[in-house]
Formats: sequence, C-alpha cells, structure tokens
Amino acid sequence: MLEGSAGGTANKPGVRPYHPYLTLQTRGADPNLRPECTAVLDAATAAGLTVIRTWAFCDGPQWNALQPSPGVLDERVFRSLDWLLAEAAARGLRLLLVFTNYWRDYGGMAQYVAWARQQRGEQVGRVAWRSARSPPSAAACWLLLAATACHCWSDLAGYPFWD
Repeated sequence: MLEGSAGGTANKPGVRPYHPYLTLQTRGADPNLRPECTAVLDAATAAGLTVIRTWAFCDGPQWNALQPSPGVLDERVFRSLDWLLAEAAARGLRLLLVFTNYWRDYGGMAQYVAWARQQRGEQVGRVAWRSARSPPSAAACWLLLAATACHCWSDLAGYPFWD
C-alpha cells in the first residue's frame, strides 16, 4: 500500500513493505506491541487486501528471536505466530509465511551458515551463504523451523499453519 502526496492510498502489485508487515511475528511476541500488529492487520483489511506476506523467522541473537540458537525454537515467540494467524483469520486475511531470507537482518541464511561453521570450529568472519562450501548443517537449521511450522496446528485459529 502506498500513500500518495494527496493523502490517498493505492495498492500496487509487487510492493513489499519492509516494516511493519514483515516483522509482525517478532512484534507480536511482545504483548505491549500487539496493538501495533492489529493496527497493521486492520489497515490491510481496510485497504481490501486478502493476503499479507510476513516473516515466520528470526534467528540468532536478535530481539524476540524465534530460533535463538541452532535447533532451539522459543515457544513464546512461536505462540505469537499462532496469535497472529488467529488475528489475521478473524479479519478474513491469509498470511504468506516466509521462513528465511538472505540478509543479515533477523538472521536468515547468514546466521545458519555462521552456526554451522561455529559447530565445525571454523572462523565465522563475513559469511558467504551462497558459497558451495556452505555446510549441510546450515540447511538443517532452516529445515527444523520450516518443518516445525508446517506441521503445527494453530490452537487459536483452529486450523493447521500450512492451511
């Protein structure tokens, strides 16, 4: 959704706002910030949107990380994703969940490769995740998150995450 100079808004295909749509899960893990999340969902509904692309990941030493260390998922943050799905469903919205990215912000592939190199005793330094030398255990960190989310049932929304 773009705001024009005259104050009106227009929906433009292909526009991916960085914030607040993408960070709903991490913000929703903090009960004090949930009103911000519901305001975003309400704005999306008012704009006539039916699907929102949002992150379902946050890895490493980040604020409200879903996977703070390799293979460890924070239940509190995972429940915020459940809450978010229920809030979206109550407004007739669907969420397109993204399980990783290629930027350093919020962890992503660079964090997975760094963890894998640390486990092998290698110096991390600047991580090149696209390298053919990226260890298989880097993919395992992502797979754990994706598989866990895809096989969960949303207690609050009443349907599976993958639906």
